[in-house]
Amino acid sequence: MNRALNKTNFNLVLVEQHLDDHPDCRLVIIDTLAYVRTPSKSNNNLYLEETHLLKPIMALARHRQGLFIIIVHHVNKMPSDNVWERISGSYGLLGMVDAGLVLTRQSDITLIHSKGQNQRMH
Repeated sequence: MNRALNKTNFNLVLVEQHLDDHPDCRLVIIDTLAYVRTPSKSNNNLYLEETHLLKPIMALARHRQGLFIIIVHHVNKMPSDNVWERISGSYGLLGMVDAGLVLTRQSDITLIHSKGQNQRMH
């Protein structure tokens, strides 16, 4: 794709057109989710907003055989023993995707925690 999409011009139709024009493309990276989401309205339900944003993205991934979509997102600053509680936003984000990865640091070691639809938390 010749230009990056952002929250003012993010349109899955453009992504689908690109995939149609490049049928060998197997990876779409959205970096970061905050860059393509519209600002939250204070009176709306964050869970509903996030699932509404992810539904068409997930449908695109499931519709196209062999396509992987990576959505980069951030963790919050709140300390927690449960890394999954550190994902910024609601539980809807992790519930909508097929797999999640969280990177954490312990001194000079980086840990990758993974969770998938058919996988236990690690």
